[in-house]
Amino acid sequence: MNIVIRTDASLLIGSGHVMRCLVLANALTVKGFKLYFVMRPQPGDLIEFVTRQGFEVLILPALKVPSEDHTWLGVSSTQDADDLCAILACRKDLFVNAVVVDHYGIDQQWETMVTQRFSCKMVVMDDLVRDHNAHLVIDQTIHRSPDEYALTNMHPNAFNATGADYALLKPKFAQVHQHITFTAPILSQLPAKTTILVAMGGVDLDNVTLTVLKALHSISAKSITVTVLLSRQSPHFDTIATFCAKHCDWVTHTDFISDMPQLISQHTIGIGAAGTSALERACLGLPSIIIPIADNQRTIANELHQARAALIVESPNIMSHLSDSLHTLQTHYSQFHQNGLTLTDGLGTNRVVTLLDQLLRFDRFNIVLRRATHDDIQQVYQWQCLPQTRQFALDPSIPSWEEHEQWMRLQLDSFGDYFYIIERVKDTEPVGVVRMDRKGVFSYQISIYVAPEYHHQGIATAALASIDEIHNNAIIFATVLTDNIASQKLFRRANYQRVAPDKFIRQSRVVEP
Repeated sequence: MNIVIRTDASLLIGSGHVMRCLVLANALTVKGFKLYFVMRPQPGDLIEFVTRQGFEVLILPALKVPSEDHTWLGVSSTQDADDLCAILACRKDLFVNAVVVDHYGIDQQWETMVTQRFSCKMVVMDDLVRDHNAHLVIDQTIHRSPDEYALTNMHPNAFNATGADYALLKPKFAQVHQHITFTAPILSQLPAKTTILVAMGGVDLDNVTLTVLKALHSISAKSITVTVLLSRQSPHFDTIATFCAKHCDWVTHTDFISDMPQLISQHTIGIGAAGTSALERACLGLPSIIIPIADNQRTIANELHQARAALIVESPNIMSHLSDSLHTLQTHYSQFHQNGLTLTDGLGTNRVVTLLDQLLRFDRFNIVLRRATHDDIQQVYQWQCLPQTRQFALDPSIPSWEEHEQWMRLQLDSFGDYFYIIERVKDTEPVGVVRMDRKGVFSYQISIYVAPEYHHQGIATAALASIDEIHNNAIIFATVLTDNIASQKLFRRANYQRVAPDKFIRQSRVVEP
């Protein structure tokens, strides 16, 4: 199947949209989809970079005179849609199954025009709760509710995937997150030497990086070392390179890094913008100072601040406030570190791919696994008390309400475990539970049950298929009583290997490079 991605990069809009599209494109390629990028040439467009990643880029007509009324897109949305349709029409070999959009300049009218022209699925990435006509909307903003898109996405069968559980991060973030949360000791205080990563985005049009470095220069060089990440795409590259060379005793400049998780792990504090990079830092527990450089970054910056995973310093206040904020992170390091780790697990790309796979292969969304909350405690207790649930439970006794409530609260607060509610997409009806209790790094014990009124509808099979995709890097164990014939068949069909009469295992499906 063919998926077309419409996105852009430029000196004005930066590189973030293209970079997260590349993460998704790589993951979809592994699943067997064929990916094409459609981009418009302009200064800082990253077209050559995308091509070097192995993807074909279909190039739209260059802008002769960019429209001042359409600063993000350069042309009207209808003109852009016409240009895309024209260039795809020239490719008789390319049947478009889905179009993925990551662009603030593209609107609901564009989405409708392209969907009707190609009879394709429309997938949109957004973080501003704009109007859409899309089968799937992805908004990785922390704590974003799908209800916020209920009135803005006009598609009748839409699914709105919202929150940091859907953050599009490279696979290695999930790997490092697992090791940090399981094997590393909980940090009680900041190491004696503070190492700071400064990354204000690939372009940093306003040269915030230089202001940050000047503020850090006033701090004793004996107590900090700094790494600056700024690409050659930035118009201020030479200025930053010169500053770093002059102060090479405490600051190092790098223009490109292929292993961002490793770079983050080598530092104790981050200073950066509030795009996807802020979620990357949170995923690995890096306490951060966020300097919003665009209005669209306000929401995620505020959410990270409220979660006590980061502090906010406004650009005009860098010289006066940065030192105090740095001191706050150093003083409360453990709290900020742990709070960041709870916000996202790095598996968001897998969750998005799972949804896209459902949409394209089955033409609909069947079920989704959402994290259980305290609001689900009563519903889960009702299921736990049913005779059908207790019949094959490893502990057949019915818990008291007090026992259940205490147990489930501990489960929900448990770091590293997963408690999913199986939810039917068409009516958001909760229909069952999948629990994964962590036993080691990438090692889990799984349990699953479906409400009796939803038996024999393929829900348990679909839930295990979703687990298979989302947690593809895990070893999963299951214990199933031998007289539970239905569950024995369920796990065998789900490609779990029987290793004992009541024991099953599914090995990791990820091959280490």
